[in-house]
Amino acid sequence: MSEPPLLMRFVVDHFAGGAAWWWGLGLALAFLVLDSRLSTIASSARRWTTIVIGLAFLWAGVAAIPVPVGWYPAVGCCLIVERAAALWPRTSQRGRLVTCGVAIVALAGLLLVEIPWVITPVVPRSASPTIGVIGDSVTAGLNEDDITWPRLLAAQTGWQIRDASRQGATLRSARDQLVRLPDDVDLLLMEIGGNDLLEGFDVDTFGRQFDELLAAARKPGRTIVLWELPLPPLHAEYGRRQRTAARRHAVLLLPRRYFAAVLATQGATVDGIHLSAAGQKQMAALVASLLNVSEEATPNDTTASPANYHRPIPTIAGPDESGSQ
Repeated sequence: MSEPPLLMRFVVDHFAGGAAWWWGLGLALAFLVLDSRLSTIASSARRWTTIVIGLAFLWAGVAAIPVPVGWYPAVGCCLIVERAAALWPRTSQRGRLVTCGVAIVALAGLLLVEIPWVITPVVPRSASPTIGVIGDSVTAGLNEDDITWPRLLAAQTGWQIRDASRQGATLRSARDQLVRLPDDVDLLLMEIGGNDLLEGFDVDTFGRQFDELLAAARKPGRTIVLWELPLPPLHAEYGRRQRTAARRHAVLLLPRRYFAAVLATQGATVDGIHLSAAGQKQMAALVASLLNVSEEATPNDTTASPANYHRPIPTIAGPDESGSQ
């Protein structure tokens, strides 16, 4: 196994992390506004702006942002109509302004639809919480003696950490992790679903199992934080199902850009997915920031498990698991 090259890390960060969506739509919107204000622009120049707008819109689509079904193709139709009106020489000035205004509003609306999902959630917690962790090998590590981010978090905070993460875990097997956590867990951190996505599980099954897992995880007084999955191209429906389940069960969804940024950092992974020692430290710092851990907190010796860190299950993949993460 080896870390992917710089270009691949950029692709992960830019597309899987969602930055391509904002850059693409922002560029399309900027050129659309520019084109609308240049009433005397030459027809050849207008063709170039049309190419830029079209490519930028497609660029955004590759990011696989799971906006509500129908929004993206509807905005695309608005752009096609607007560009046709702009390029047809017999279009009246009034008609040109109307189609351009509709396209600008549609693009801006599409951007606004995504804004609630990029806001970092505020995680409420008690002064000394008991934290449960569910995850696959991104969290559990590849080896039993790996110093993982839950272990680092336990050493840094002194909080009780119940780490049930398991190599090769799927949404189905995560139910077993869940039942092994004590009921007094008042903050549950979940990094799960990546293996189901990589294995290409049916999207309906993916959505149903996510819904069932989150429903089972809910307890009175418990806060659940879930990592949003970085998505490869043409996999937006998986993200929609994850968001739908999170909204239905009042789960805090950590925007995908955080997960993707860790995976894209040089030296953070050993193979593009599984975290290296540096990646585990980066993930621990991310979680500590999310939970507002004091910057003055000093990590203890992490060469062995801290007394407040517990693993309720062995890290051995079960027969129903892929073992890929």
